[in-house]
Amino acid sequence: MSVDHLIKLLPFVLVPLTTCVVSWLLTKALIRVLPSFGMLDIPLDNRRIHTKPVPRGGGLAIALSFIGCQVIYALLCKQLKLTPHLSFSQMRQLLPLLLLLPLGLVDDRSGVLARWKFLIQALSACWAWYLGVRLDNVFAFTLPTWLSFMLTIIWITAMINAFNMIDGVDGLASGIGMISSLSLAFINLTSHRDAAMLGLLCLAGSCLGFLRFNWHPAKIFMGDTGSMFIGYMIGMYSLTTCTKLATVSSIVIPLLVCGVPFVDIILAVWRRLTRRVSEADGEAADGGIVRWVRLLGRLGHADKSHLHHRLLRYFDNNQPKTVVSIYVLGALLGIAAVVCTFIPQRLTWLVFVIALTTLSLMLHRLAVIEIWNSTELLYKNFQAPSVGLMLNILFPIWDLLAVLFGFWLVVGLKSRPPMEIAFWVAPVLLMLLLSRNYHVFWNFPSSEEYFRLVYTLAWGFAASALLASSTNVTELPLKSYFVAYCVSVVGVLGSRLLLHYLRVKLIRYRDRARLSDARPCRVVLCGIGLLGRLYMNSLHSDISQADREDVLGFVDKNRNYRHGYCYGLKVLGGLCDLEALHESVGFEKIVVTDEQLSKEDQQLLVDFGKSHNVVVTRYFSKEIPFGE
Repeated sequence: MSVDHLIKLLPFVLVPLTTCVVSWLLTKALIRVLPSFGMLDIPLDNRRIHTKPVPRGGGLAIALSFIGCQVIYALLCKQLKLTPHLSFSQMRQLLPLLLLLPLGLVDDRSGVLARWKFLIQALSACWAWYLGVRLDNVFAFTLPTWLSFMLTIIWITAMINAFNMIDGVDGLASGIGMISSLSLAFINLTSHRDAAMLGLLCLAGSCLGFLRFNWHPAKIFMGDTGSMFIGYMIGMYSLTTCTKLATVSSIVIPLLVCGVPFVDIILAVWRRLTRRVSEADGEAADGGIVRWVRLLGRLGHADKSHLHHRLLRYFDNNQPKTVVSIYVLGALLGIAAVVCTFIPQRLTWLVFVIALTTLSLMLHRLAVIEIWNSTELLYKNFQAPSVGLMLNILFPIWDLLAVLFGFWLVVGLKSRPPMEIAFWVAPVLLMLLLSRNYHVFWNFPSSEEYFRLVYTLAWGFAASALLASSTNVTELPLKSYFVAYCVSVVGVLGSRLLLHYLRVKLIRYRDRARLSDARPCRVVLCGIGLLGRLYMNSLHSDISQADREDVLGFVDKNRNYRHGYCYGLKVLGGLCDLEALHESVGFEKIVVTDEQLSKEDQQLLVDFGKSHNVVVTRYFSKEIPFGE
């Protein structure tokens, strides 16, 4: 490596290192200065996890060290012609900080109402868009100006609030800010954007200098001053990086780099929205607009269900373990983002697979409370007649699209005359309309309704083939009709089955992701038959029972069932296997679902229950006179 090359690399080491040292010195000074201005975080409510007053507003050290070193380096570039070159025109994207930093200081000193904070954050995002920080293209399509404006404001304000939300544990926001900065810096290195890379390295350095005093037990908190500064900088740099890459998959990069705060704010909005909708349903009836305005206003209400709160409970309030685990998660997401930049354009699909898989796994593992609330809300509204009516309005449109898609797969529809397409499709839709399929409340279907839908479609396609053969319309081969029919069945029937699947899947997920600390009662069903099916249906239809019982499987006197599956549950063995089964899994309850159980077997179960402290009950269904 030549001497000239080493000299060019020096700014990438010296400037971030200087920023880190300046941040360290300023933070140390602010620990003494801030209390004299009344900027103390006093633990007055149960949301605070610290026990004694701590200076708040230390994010000023992060901001001043970053801005100061950038300004000094820009002056040196102007005088000494240094590379990478940084001009003051390139630094104009920092101007919105003139709104955010005073807002943060005032909020750390005396507090600011959420609506005013959001308004100023939105104004700073508008200013950033005016200065050229824009999301101009998505999936290689240039966005119209109004849409670019809206998406830019949403992204920047979301990042500002996301970093504010994760600033709840010592060292978390500053550490995640540093990891995100380093990930973006490496991505800018691969695209040869030296000035942006230098700025991101300086941001990482300023976070590192502050982290020395913010690590548990923290001697200072960054406050809203720091979290809004880091959030704006990461939001701004992620957008400029995404825009400069200008590839189909470039939109994925900021989502992965900002994965931890992004997922946390998505979960927060999801959680608060479902919770507030549920609460609003029980309030006095207001006008629709008033209700939704109130609902959106409540989204700013704080809670203790953020990602770091959940991990704190998991690690028994061990803050270092909590923070390190989130660091690892953030680093893995950053590595995934970097890997995506090296995937060639012809494998764009692989980028989306990586991003969707990564974020889906995070949501699957972390969205416990949100799934719980959503399931409760779904079940509260699923039985309403209005839901069935809404489905019957939407399903004809969906069915039309499914049938059109089936014909498109076999013949293509672009070059076909509209009348020809109508002759193919109209008989199918007419048959569906004449049947009672659109009178069925598909939130309460019977098995017969699904089969009726299948043969109604069959009659419809048969009528379509007969009509085409008896007119001047192009006649298709029978195999083309059969393929179009199969595709239509998948689309039409699948949409109805999906409702049932989601209903069962969500309540089973709720059962698996129960919120209560109490262990559910482990249950074994004795006897395979319709009563067992009825018991499982009643359990999955009663959301209040979702976290109370955990059905392990069946036992049955017929040994032919052994090691098989019935009604989605494993057959664990016979009555003679109860002793070994109890030792291995330790169940607490046996529910008899066999109507023809012999007296000897009944006595065996009673004796087993008494000797092993296991509750034995019988499940049955019968008709009784009304009022008794």
